[in-house]
Amino acid sequence: MGSRPLDDGVYFITNDKHRNHALTSLDNNAMAMEMASSRWELQFDPAVGAYECKHLNSGLVLDLEGGRGDPGTNIITYPAHGGQNQRWKIEKLDQGSFSVQSVQRPNLYMTAITDNSHYIINVIGGERTTSPRARWHFRKV
Repeated sequence: MGSRPLDDGVYFITNDKHRNHALTSLDNNAMAMEMASSRWELQFDPAVGAYECKHLNSGLVLDLEGGRGDPGTNIITYPAHGGQNQRWKIEKLDQGSFSVQSVQRPNLYMTAITDNSHYIINVIGGERTTSPRARWHFRKV
């Protein structure tokens, strides 16, 4: 089973590359937005060894869209159904950051990608990397 690096609770989740952006739910997509005041409830499931991450404002959870395994798959927010594509292993890295790995598709990690806009950042499942785009910070509320 997976380890439990974070206590259950409510967190602000920010990206290492884009520190002034917080993870939020926007139109059923997981996005990082500039200074968003978004809180996530993390609930550890010891049977799976992973977390469910629920957006408190919408009540939706992080979901690897369709459970697909190809890099670039969107991470969305969706009503909770208990599926493996809604479970996430969180691993403590150095310098206070964490990686967030899909349970259903262990080859995919939560990764922030950008286009020309710096106000909204898309969040996808990407391959394991040491890039700041795949490193996340959790600040307990």
